[in-house]
Amino acid sequence: MKKVIHVLLIDDDPEDHLFFEMAVSDIELSIECHFADNGIKGLTMLSNDAFKPDFIFLDVNMLKMNGMECLAKIKEIKRLNEVPVYMYSTSADKLLAEKCLKSGATGLIKKETDISDIRNKLLGIFTTQTSPD
Repeated sequence: MKKVIHVLLIDDDPEDHLFFEMAVSDIELSIECHFADNGIKGLTMLSNDAFKPDFIFLDVNMLKMNGMECLAKIKEIKRLNEVPVYMYSTSADKLLAEKCLKSGATGLIKKETDISDIRNKLLGIFTTQTSPD
């Protein structure tokens, strides 16, 4: 039986949720997606000790609480210290990537307009950072 990979996407754009889920559905791994439509809701989900995703993807530009603020709050939750957090943005700017890494993110992923591009990026992340059972 394959290990189920639990992924949390925190993003305030419902279209990005759909696009992300479509990309994940094309990956031949057992992946369950969870979604929060802002940083506050994402932190509420993560504050539940029964919920610990294997990966967190966090939109940089959100209303209410931006991704960098949310990242700082996630990093305060000790039981999540080993969970990779990837910032998710329409920009792949080198300065933004450096800022994300310095703030504790595992990396920065550019939001792609082609599902196969994002699928390939996600597949690379899931296969290199997930240990087989």
